[in-house]
Amino acid sequence: MNLAAKFRPQKFDEIVGQNSLKEILRHGLISNRPPKVLLFCGTRGVGKTTAARLFARAVNCENLQNGDPCGECNFCKSFAENRAVDLIEIDAASHTGVDNVREIIEKMRFAPVAAKNKIYIVDEVHMLSRGAFNALLKTLEEPPAHVFFILATTELQKIPATIQSRCQIFLFRKFTIEQISDRLRQISAAEKIPISDLQLAKIARGAAGGMRDAISILEKFRGAEKIDDEILSDILQIVDESILSEFWEKLRAREISAAVEIAEKIFADGFSPQLFWRNFLEFLRQKLRANLNSPANLPEISRAIEVFSPVGENLKICPVDDLPILAAIA
Repeated sequence: MNLAAKFRPQKFDEIVGQNSLKEILRHGLISNRPPKVLLFCGTRGVGKTTAARLFARAVNCENLQNGDPCGECNFCKSFAENRAVDLIEIDAASHTGVDNVREIIEKMRFAPVAAKNKIYIVDEVHMLSRGAFNALLKTLEEPPAHVFFILATTELQKIPATIQSRCQIFLFRKFTIEQISDRLRQISAAEKIPISDLQLAKIARGAAGGMRDAISILEKFRGAEKIDDEILSDILQIVDESILSEFWEKLRAREISAAVEIAEKIFADGFSPQLFWRNFLEFLRQKLRANLNSPANLPEISRAIEVFSPVGENLKICPVDDLPILAAIA
């Protein structure tokens, strides 16, 4: 079993962060008034599917424990064994049309097979066609008594306002570096993965707020006797901070040729201009935060951010892949 599945939260308190969201869901379950149609929004890897599956277990649990599924009843056991037939998970990316939605609507009219309720989890729901959304509209407004819908999306702005108005919307925040590091520390201790706090922090930064990505990276070192910093940086596609610092100092000193040489060395080591650009912007972000109480250093940092931020768009269209970086240096 992979680490993400093995350490998936089984209770709401085990979900990292998302405190207000957890309390709202738990309160609805305890009061026996859980929302019928939920829309989970947030970037990938922030726990939308985990929360959806936990909520699905809870609304069918025969013996809720303070809003948490008991883990012992028939439905909880069938869920744990992947045989809960009344939990239907749909990937909207491959079920985008009107006919797909009409099939769902037709099947939901039938009573649940074994549980109290049917739960539909629709992932990447923004991929549905306009016609499919229109077909779903009436059902979301008045779902059958035995049906719950949990819609998940990474792109809330693509969900029609008419659909949003019929959902209770939950916004999932990105995890902080500290939250990811703490969770990885728990998992690495349980799995006896020999990793340092500095290496955990490096993974957390590289995951860009996504817990699933961070756990997937940690899993690559499962069973390792030692974790090499250089190998970790290669996996994370992170340019060594000492190299970025040297590049920054050459820029500050206006030693253009030296800065260009460093950039070209980074490209020669296998980092694309796009990756270098992302790494350097993150370096500048950390510089900016570290110097908020040192106003004398802020203008040059702000100027560098102003110059390098637009480079990403230029990298997408320029036929010479490193030219936008070199132009920004100059």
